Amino acid sequence: MEKFEQTAKLSYFDVDALNQIKLSVLIDLLLKVSSYQLDTMGVGTNNLARENLGWVVTQYHMEIKRLPQLDEEIILGTQPTGYNRFFCYRDFWVKTQEGESLITVSSTWIVLDLLKREIHENTSEFGAKMAVPEVKRGPRLPRIRLPKFDDSGVEYRVRYYDIDANRHVNNSHYFEWMIDVLPQDLVLHAQIKCIDIKFDQEIRYGDSPRSLVKVEEQEELKSYHLIQNGTGKAAEAIFTWKK
Repeated sequence: MEKFEQTAKLSYFDVDALNQIKLSVLIDLLLKVSSYQLDTMGVGTNNLARENLGWVVTQYHMEIKRLPQLDEEIILGTQPTGYNRFFCYRDFWVKTQEGESLITVSSTWIVLDLLKREIHENTSEFGAKMAVPEVKRGPRLPRIRLPKFDDSGVEYRVRYYDIDANRHVNNSHYFEWMIDVLPQDLVLHAQIKCIDIKFDQEIRYGDSPRSLVKVEEQEELKSYHLIQNGTGKAAEAIFTWKK
């Protein structure tokens, strides 16, 4: 299982009001690293597109020690860990130049048939290109259980630049919609330490999804998120915070 790493320096456009990396930028940088590695394996975006296929993430589990800062030079890494008939599994990490671990990510992926809009089954030849073992089950990522929401949330209009090569909303925008509806006091005075997010349904150009949130503090401070598209559930997430 081959590892791949790349260095990046955060600019003014990559960070938020606290000079911390935006979650949407973090996701884009991680996907960029995995895309480079997949290209070298012959299963990158362009390779799959020739067969009307595309990579789609279905779930992330993220552990965050701290978010990288403005002008910080970081190392982003990735490694495929296994596959089976329907899913592929991949880890990511972010660390300092000195080797301090900042963020670790476990993720689950599918290959989408872009014409039929359904899962394309993985073959042993496909797994061999990624040099990963076939596994019966991947890592057990935490289940997401949402409470009842108190309101209908905030509606967004999907713009042309929200759409990626798979002809649906790029998953980094889901993080923007989720952060956008949080109380500003929480965003400014608490730090995210864990994110679990699951993508259930595509959002396409012209759709008008809604972002719902509920914040609760019991044993831990958590925000619960739902992206609703029409009557369907497009994504759900739990952010765990520390004050």
